[in-house]
Amino acid sequence: MSQNSNEKKKAVVHVQTKMTEEEYEPLNMIINDLGLKQSAVVRALLTSRAAEVELPVGKPKELERILFLINKTSNNINQIAKRLNEANKQGVVSEKVFNGAMNSLLSISSSLKVVLKNAS
Repeated sequence: MSQNSNEKKKAVVHVQTKMTEEEYEPLNMIINDLGLKQSAVVRALLTSRAAEVELPVGKPKELERILFLINKTSNNINQIAKRLNEANKQGVVSEKVFNGAMNSLLSISSSLKVVLKNAS
């Protein structure tokens, strides 16, 4: 037996959420103003406005991996800088080599910070 368009479909999916008092206040005002049940108001809002909802975007797996690798790279830069500084103090590397290497490390570090800022 097929249903015609005038027959009401039975709601069978249960949806539940938690809200802060501030988030609930506008919904509660609509419920009170219209004198409808909460479920009817929520259903109407969701079904009529579903296409307009802006969903929060989570971090994609690739971004998590990139952040992990940047963190590892940052740790390696710090280790290189520490050893380079020790070598400079012991006179193993010249001042020119030390300054050039430190400038390169600082440049890499700055680039990584820009990537992190843009990724967040």
